[in-house]
Amino acid sequence: MKTLIHLTIAVISLLTLMNSNSATAQNTRQNNSRLGIKGGINVSNLLAEDAESGSIKLGINSGIFLRVAVNDLFSFQPELIYTMKGGKLSYTNLVNGEVKMALNYLEVPLLAVLNITKNINLHSGIYLASLSDVHIKNKSNDINFNFEEELKKDDFNTFDYGLVFGIGGDFEKLSVGIRYDYGIRSVGKKMNFGGETHRFPDARNSTFQIYLGLSIL
Repeated sequence: MKTLIHLTIAVISLLTLMNSNSATAQNTRQNNSRLGIKGGINVSNLLAEDAESGSIKLGINSGIFLRVAVNDLFSFQPELIYTMKGGKLSYTNLVNGEVKMALNYLEVPLLAVLNITKNINLHSGIYLASLSDVHIKNKSNDINFNFEEELKKDDFNTFDYGLVFGIGGDFEKLSVGIRYDYGIRSVGKKMNFGGETHRFPDARNSTFQIYLGLSIL
């Protein structure tokens, strides 16, 4: 978490510095419409009520974006990205043991962008995601449930959705920013434990993204 805080401070400081330099070099607002590629780092974990969240999971995000300017203040930005999420969970109720889950998605963020200065923007919206692949790994020997054998891709919801909040900056063809994805839907489906039905894993995605974009049009 300390690493994430330091990265966040660094990104915001960079945005402030670049905005100051750009403001002295340009006096007119440019067209905010752009098409480009982007990529960056994910810092993820899983939010669960019936398990303890463990250490963060690092991953990548990469894809394309299209920003359509409505006016000088507002833009609409859809994206198509491949994003690696997941985290580690410790169970002591339904089952005992610790598991690390890698959940990879093909994701479509749909964002409203507000330009608060010539170069700095706030963006928010929703994301819709399709589960691409799943990797499960037991992280403790003291288990009564073999996560690797019992959990397969079919045990997870193939469709995920949530909210997106972030801050970014655009400087010539370069874009940089940080955002947070908050999952609304549980990643797991319902399973039978001892004759009772429970959603497992009953956890939601939580992901910070730091990204760099390059406009090609």
